[in-house]
Amino acid sequence: MLSIKRILCPTDFSEPSRRAIDVAGDLALHLGAEVCVLHVVSAGQVPASAFELMYPVPRDVLLKDAEEQLRPIVRDLVTRGVRATPLVANGDAGHEIVRAAREQGFDLIVVAAQGQGMVEHLLVGSVAERVVRLAGCPVLSIPTRRDRHAPAPTL
Repeated sequence: MLSIKRILCPTDFSEPSRRAIDVAGDLALHLGAEVCVLHVVSAGQVPASAFELMYPVPRDVLLKDAEEQLRPIVRDLVTRGVRATPLVANGDAGHEIVRAAREQGFDLIVVAAQGQGMVEHLLVGSVAERVVRLAGCPVLSIPTRRDRHAPAPTL
């Protein structure tokens, strides 16, 4: 029988990943599990402004910013009664998520199936797809659409 006591939930701080965190929290409450919320500072993270292009943000500043953004997320889970911890990693998101799950013994990964542009998807695939392919534990992929009964978009 599958025993789920440790859940890893990666976030990029987007709305879809916030919904995945909510699902992970609900599962944790139901199963008596703990949740670790992970953010990976990407090796190829793109600066947000022209100023940052001229003066790139040092990696340690990005890591510290990620830690600060994780605090209220973890605090919200704890307020709901979930045992939760933050984790920040550095590198390729898909590989770092899988590595953290393997090295820290997580039983389940809950990840948002976040949409991307067609060209980017064809070139690199989505983080969720890489996690599903490479993970050594079950992966629950949370759809990005709010209404799961809505028709799928046409291409």
